Amino acid sequence: MIKKLNVIKIEKKIKKKQNPTKEVFMRLLRNKSAMVGIVLFTIITMMSLFAPLMVDYYEDCIEQNLVDRFLPPSPEHWFGTDAFGRDIFARILYGGRISITLGMVSTGISMVIGGTLGVIAGYYGKKPDEIIMRIMDSIMAIPGIIFALAIVAALGPEIKNLIIAVLVMQIPSFARITKSAVIGVANAEYIEAAKTYAASPFRIILRYVLPNSLGPVIVHASMSVATMIMAMAGLSFIGMGVQPPTPEWGLMLSEAKEYIRYMPGMMYYPGAAIIITALSLNLFGDGLRDALDPKLKD
Repeated sequence: MIKKLNVIKIEKKIKKKQNPTKEVFMRLLRNKSAMVGIVLFTIITMMSLFAPLMVDYYEDCIEQNLVDRFLPPSPEHWFGTDAFGRDIFARILYGGRISITLGMVSTGISMVIGGTLGVIAGYYGKKPDEIIMRIMDSIMAIPGIIFALAIVAALGPEIKNLIIAVLVMQIPSFARITKSAVIGVANAEYIEAAKTYAASPFRIILRYVLPNSLGPVIVHASMSVATMIMAMAGLSFIGMGVQPPTPEWGLMLSEAKEYIRYMPGMMYYPGAAIIITALSLNLFGDGLRDALDPKLKD
């Protein structure tokens, strides 16, 4: 009995000494679906990153060879070839570099812009909150894909304009989530204590408010990458995004739709790449949300 009590006391001491970040990490490791998502996304990202070591960009992805068009899967061409004799597997690898990079870059920019607006609105309130939120409401009143189409149509179908179009779609959601998180922290006792010591608003926001408000924002960002990838694929599919012959998953789907009866793999493989990537990011986002939820602590 005494031994059991000592063991319980030791376990309690260990739990007290545990770092909150370590606790979140351990809960994330115990989440099987999150681990599946991380593994899948890591595999796709690493294969895309090291694509130059496996295939040649110009010869396999760009150069046309009509003699080898519509070849079935083989050891030489794992996923077969498309209507122009280009290797589908190679184009998916390089397409992943474009889709994942653009998705992460656009998410990062929209998180910084939307997060900054959300912090200002949540911390200062009143007029800044009213002005910022009304602008965000105006953007959200327009369906995201239509808003993105209007931007790309006005600026032209280029990669930089595609990034602008999709990141503008996500800024309002980041602003709203950040504002909600900041409001929950701004009235805490340690914030009031910092104010009594005449700490500047910038110091309070940077040192106390932001670190305690990042949880929901990070979760939303992990899921937004998947949203960005699908949005850019959709724009490329209708000819308003990445232009040929650049390999991109949505563009590959667009090129394959005419040959779906004769070569369905041309559409299956890039479609599967989009689905698996989006699924892996959503699984990770769900797991991260559960790990950061204090109600789920052991």
